[in-house]
Amino acid sequence: MKRYLVYLAAAILSACTADILPEKPIDDDSMSRMEPVSIDVRLTTPTTRAVINDSGTGAASFSWENGDEIGIVVNNKYYRFTLSGKSGEETGTFTAELPAGSVIAEGAQVAYPYIAGDYDENTHTFSLTYPTDYTSAKEGDFRHRWAGTLVKDGNSYLAELSHQSAILRITYENVPSEATAVRLTADQDLAGSSKTITTNFSWYASTMNFYFPVPAGTYNSFTIQLLNGSKAIEGTQKTMANGSMVLETGKIYRTPSVSIGPKKILVAYFSFTNTTKSIAESMADILGADIFEITPSEAYTSDNSNYYDDSTRAYKEQYGPATTRPEINTNLSSTDYDIVLLGFPIWYGKVPRVVLSFLDAYSFSGKTVIPFCTSGSSSISASQTELQNTYTDINWKSGARLNGYTADQLKTWLADLGIQNTPFQLSIGGTVFAGELANNATAQAFNSLLPMTLNMSELNGNEKYHYLNSTLPTNAACPGTIQNGDILLYGNNCVVVFYKTFTTSYSYTKIGRITDPSVLEGAVGSGSVAIKFSH
Repeated sequence: MKRYLVYLAAAILSACTADILPEKPIDDDSMSRMEPVSIDVRLTTPTTRAVINDSGTGAASFSWENGDEIGIVVNNKYYRFTLSGKSGEETGTFTAELPAGSVIAEGAQVAYPYIAGDYDENTHTFSLTYPTDYTSAKEGDFRHRWAGTLVKDGNSYLAELSHQSAILRITYENVPSEATAVRLTADQDLAGSSKTITTNFSWYASTMNFYFPVPAGTYNSFTIQLLNGSKAIEGTQKTMANGSMVLETGKIYRTPSVSIGPKKILVAYFSFTNTTKSIAESMADILGADIFEITPSEAYTSDNSNYYDDSTRAYKEQYGPATTRPEINTNLSSTDYDIVLLGFPIWYGKVPRVVLSFLDAYSFSGKTVIPFCTSGSSSISASQTELQNTYTDINWKSGARLNGYTADQLKTWLADLGIQNTPFQLSIGGTVFAGELANNATAQAFNSLLPMTLNMSELNGNEKYHYLNSTLPTNAACPGTIQNGDILLYGNNCVVVFYKTFTTSYSYTKIGRITDPSVLEGAVGSGSVAIKFSH
């Protein structure tokens, strides 16, 4: 507020107030001028924020990091203070532009992070409403709301902060690589009037911990779901129901881990010289996936091996109209797969038309399809582009040319795509065996039954078996050779654990395998045995 001095005539002033001197005029700009103010703020119980302290104590705490902003109430106004330096993880120097002469009072209200709308300058209260969407940049990074007061401590301030919500920690195992967000839904409001909050993340790990701030209260259920953009990823939803879950402010609640089970994967391929077939079979064996060979109704003859003969059927198909589609044998029983790995040789720089016939014959709309090819010299790029432009309703992932790939190289390539086997374990007596589930509908159904203990009977000096009370999906085939450690389904309800390697003419459906069965035979013994299967 501006103040003005009125000067009277010297004679009148002298007569009335002889011994009072005139007051010095006040600078008109002093109350509107802004100046930088820096303060040191020390946390009461710091810990590295990137690793949330939720082991043992259940307490939530953090340390200052570059880029942090806090809000401080000064003279009933809410100001943004930005971290300009720090001493260790505990003390941060924060700077803001304040009206000249402002003093930060003892007990000033402070909040982290600074969000302008959090403080109501009329009621002098914090609302601390959580956003419905948030972006996490790294492990442990989640939407925070801390509030408290500043206590003068020598030349600095001590920030006595406490978290303003309960925190729900949910661990996802075997996270698919296409996941870009996670959504939490509750039976009551989580952010304002929304019962749903979503965290988008720019980082990835096969096992990910997600932290959700939720208002303290009593909940009946939470549902978690991984997303690719705004689209739900099939098989990643988990509902955690409990008749009455009481959550308190400032505490972290760890839920049981959400283990994403096996996917249903199909390896579909066309092969003329068996080069692609070899890669496809190895891939299917690694993943325990279903396999399907794309075959033309009329087989290609050996003449088509002559690459430069323009009279061959293959040449005419590849250089014919773009709509050319050779007739194929349509005996694929189902397209109910999460992922399709589509293999083919490069013919004349293109995808063989017979592969396009396959994509025309079956609907893979919305499915994830990953192409792979074999070729003497051509890359997959032109074929990838053609496939993506022709079948726009498919969720295409970048493929690769896999000539000469070994099993280990294929495992690495698949893992880089986020495609791998779901781990589980078998306990036999005092020995625990690590295992991998197949990626098919049978393994999915088997996984849903875990944990379970089966009393398994001896047969033929090479296997233990048990008939389940329920049936599982089947896609039986004769493996030719059964390997020590194979876990297979005979019929639709007989689980078999093999402890020797031998040839067979029987058909089975894959469930999984023990990764190191070297001592399996000794563990199972010669008679019946109890085997516990668990995640």
